[in-house]
Amino acid sequence: MSVEETFVSLYSRVEGLATEEADARRTLFGANTVREDGGFSRFWLFIGQIKSPLILVLVAAGLITGFFEHWVDTAVIFAAVFVNTALGFWQEYKAETALSHLKTYIRTRSRVRRNGVEREIDAEELVPGDVIRISQGDRIPADIRITYANNFDVDESILTGESLPEAKSADPVETSIPLADRTSMAYGGTLAVQGFADAIVTATGENTEFGKIAAMVREQKSSRTPLQDAIARFVVRAGFVLAFLIFLLFIFGIAVGYSLFDIFLISVAVAVSAVPEGLPIAVTVILAVGVQRLASRKGIVRKLLAAETLGSTSLILTDKTGTLTEAKMSLAGVIPYSSGKEAEEKLILKALGTFDVVLENPDDDTKKWKLVGHPLEISLVVGASKRGILYRDILRSREFLDRLPFTSANKFSASVTRIDGRVALILFGAPDILLPFTGLSGKEKETVMNQINERALKGESVRLS
Repeated sequence: MSVEETFVSLYSRVEGLATEEADARRTLFGANTVREDGGFSRFWLFIGQIKSPLILVLVAAGLITGFFEHWVDTAVIFAAVFVNTALGFWQEYKAETALSHLKTYIRTRSRVRRNGVEREIDAEELVPGDVIRISQGDRIPADIRITYANNFDVDESILTGESLPEAKSADPVETSIPLADRTSMAYGGTLAVQGFADAIVTATGENTEFGKIAAMVREQKSSRTPLQDAIARFVVRAGFVLAFLIFLLFIFGIAVGYSLFDIFLISVAVAVSAVPEGLPIAVTVILAVGVQRLASRKGIVRKLLAAETLGSTSLILTDKTGTLTEAKMSLAGVIPYSSGKEAEEKLILKALGTFDVVLENPDDDTKKWKLVGHPLEISLVVGASKRGILYRDILRSREFLDRLPFTSANKFSASVTRIDGRVALILFGAPDILLPFTGLSGKEKETVMNQINERALKGESVRLS
């Protein structure tokens, strides 16, 4: 739809909704949140630890030995049950608590137009038809239709896996266009990395693309892990073998003259002694060590048994063409036209002078820097810092007279800078755009383009400065 048709279909207007109308729509559509299944319960988390077949066998064995007043054996068996249950409960409780804490950090605010006046509200209060303003660095609060865009790029990697941001505009697109190419739309949870835009909310909460994904996840029934299946098979097979052997022992005892009561006690004692009470503890400790190792690498394992599943994985199928995207870029190399380390540093210094990156905490350690801007420019700032060239020093030492930010139309950024008393014009952007402006000969340009194409074929994004 065109922008005008979108406003008509959502019964909205450029001035935004009236407060009463927004309240009515919130009652109809609900809050702009994705529903969760209750959260975790400590009680059910504890109960889940004793549902293992081995643990149930141990509990049964402990009850039987207690009935026959074999208190030492009973104490040992229940101690094993307690240690296993406590370890499993503690590991899974830590994981659930960590996930809960992560959710508390996610709180989005949004600039919305109500009654013709722009104000900031909680993103949970947004409703379809609301008119909002999105700026660089904002998290998109809901699914939106762009009504006006100024050099507006959105990082949609969490939805599409693409590391480079998508340029957005208000122009309508065909209905057959896939989600990743809908340039007139932006989706809740994605990030605005450049420019600003006005938009109208088209879907909130469960009706957003993320809401649909969450609904599909909730519909999936939890499946058992390979380790759970293996333990269940072991318990069943061992149980049948043990029952058969105890039955033979019982028959043999009766045949050789033991009393019914005595041979029953012997059979129960043999059955209890055959239960591997150390196995659940050993399995739990091994899994706990695996979880701790994953945690040291910033991986949160929600269920203890899932650690074994990850260890059993031999093949991962993804919808990417042979890659597993991290949604981040890093500086692969610097190739100055003239060789030497000084030439590399000079080239980096020039390139950094054209960037429009916001450094929120310049006085902190470089590893703790909070950067907002185009992902490619951020990756170059980080890469330069690893080479000892700090972006903050460039900002403080140079006088920027004018700037032209990078746009998808121009494909380059530019800055007019005063360096050591001289005014310099620095360009940074796509090689096919900037190379014709250089003073290189035709053969030299061909050599440079061959280098660029060679790196591009390796999956690198090449820029010229």
